[in-house]
Amino acid sequence: MRYRLSVLVRRAIGFWIDGFAVGAVILIIQWLINLTADAPLVGHAATLYQIYAFSLCFFIYRTVVEGRWNTSLGKWSLNLDIISITPGYKTAAIRNSWVLLTILAAFGIHYVEPTIVVILGLSIFGFAQHPFDYFAKTMVEKKLHSLSVQVDEVSEK
Repeated sequence: MRYRLSVLVRRAIGFWIDGFAVGAVILIIQWLINLTADAPLVGHAATLYQIYAFSLCFFIYRTVVEGRWNTSLGKWSLNLDIISITPGYKTAAIRNSWVLLTILAAFGIHYVEPTIVVILGLSIFGFAQHPFDYFAKTMVEKKLHSLSVQVDEVSEK
């Protein structure tokens, strides 16, 4: 149970790191739009931009990075690895398709993000996978060997 909890916490922190990186890019683009456009993105338009931009960019980022390197910046920094029967872009797209559900917030559906986070968190804690991991036939686990272990093995030889 402690192992499951530690993986859940690592996944949550890794998700936050990935979200922060994508959010920073989206914010910079919004600043550039506001700087160059006649009418800046404010109010409802800014909210819609942020919902659509974050959902789509986060999905694309996670699909491309996980499809190519089988990890993301957040997972890599916390020594997590995606274990997959068939790694690649298709599997990464299936795994991360839940991110697109956040677009429902643009249609005025309340509490979309917290509901998704609670459902995914409980399923990861209880079953070691969220439903989209199950559909993609993947799991996220701690890496077996970290860099420090590999360096120690090399220095002993």
